[in-house]
Amino acid sequence: MYFLDVNGLKRKLLSKLSADDDNRRTDWEVGECIGTWWKSDFDTLPYPYMPSSGKIPKECTKIYLVKLPSNRDFIVPKNFKLLAVPICQLHENRKTYGSIIAGIPQLLSRFSINMIPS
Repeated sequence: MYFLDVNGLKRKLLSKLSADDDNRRTDWEVGECIGTWWKSDFDTLPYPYMPSSGKIPKECTKIYLVKLPSNRDFIVPKNFKLLAVPICQLHENRKTYGSIIAGIPQLLSRFSINMIPS
């Protein structure tokens, strides 16, 4: 299942954020899955665990670590909006970003992030 998810994510990244020409194709480095949320039939909010309703969940949302290339231009469609938001602004800001995106700082807290000046 992991390889299907990663291949699907790479296809989405290529189709949504990359230029169409094949000579500049980026092989996105997809890391581990850092979070999975589940939605059952009647719930509007996702849960970070499988609901105990006894039914198969309606929706599954996964978040993966993706290493960005050091030099890459993003091509964003006109109907999309790409925002660069500091991690500290995501923390506990569920009203603005939703529960899944606001939970990213907690998911990343288990990693050691090293900043390398350019």
